[in-house]
Amino acid sequence: MQRSQSSGPSWSSWKTDLRVHLWTSFVAACLEATAFFAFFDPLMQASDDAPPAWLMHRPGAYALGLVLFWTFTLGASALSAYLPASALLLDTAVPGSRKTT
Repeated sequence: MQRSQSSGPSWSSWKTDLRVHLWTSFVAACLEATAFFAFFDPLMQASDDAPPAWLMHRPGAYALGLVLFWTFTLGASALSAYLPASALLLDTAVPGSRKTT
């Protein structure tokens, strides 16, 4: 059976990379938030009986935690994608910069 090739839009390399980094960092942030909030209740973090207004509702604290974790994991993912690319550009831009033994 032959597969027909899809006539859908072709994604460029950077769009594919962006989707991969967004998705993997989101999944990692979900796992981190799940593990974190399994042990720490947002309402119990207040030192007295009146939690701060931004911490008044658990879903808001969970959403804030997820966004915070997602920001950190996306930053790490972007940094891990940037460093090898910048090293490759540096090696090709400066002749003789790569030592071979």
